[in-house]
Order: sequence, then C-alpha cells, then structure tokens
Amino acid sequence: MLAPVIRLEPRWYYNLDKRVSKSRSISGNAGNFLALQTSYHPNWFTISNYDNVEVVNQVSIIPTWGYKEKHR
Repeated sequence: MLAPVIRLEPRWYYNLDKRVSKSRSISGNAGNFLALQTSYHPNWFTISNYDNVEVVNQVSIIPTWGYKEKHR
C-alpha cells in the first residue's frame, strides 16, 4: 500500500557552543539534537493491490534525541 504522509521535524542542536570551544566542526549542524518528529497521514488517496483499503487520518508526535554527523 502506498499512502501520502506529511512530515515535519524541527530540531534543537543543544551543544554547538561546546563543540566550537573544543575546535570541533559544526558545519552542516553536526552535533547532538532534540526533535519533535511530527507526521500527518491524510486520507487523500491510497494505491493498493487490494480493494476498499482506507487510511485513517492520523497525527503522530514523537520526541527524538539524536546525533548528526557530517559525512565527508
């Protein structure tokens, strides 16, 4: 099944000053972050091999912690 999704993930990088003071790179927002991954699954259309498949409108908000690293 294929269905549309709209996703938004604002991030807060909380240790950029500390990384700069240790002469580490912050280009490309490299560092630790907190985020709220927000997804919306609308019931606009679905593509499926089966008949009468419906998607329920759904919103999800997931708190996330991560580390982004710049790849060379």
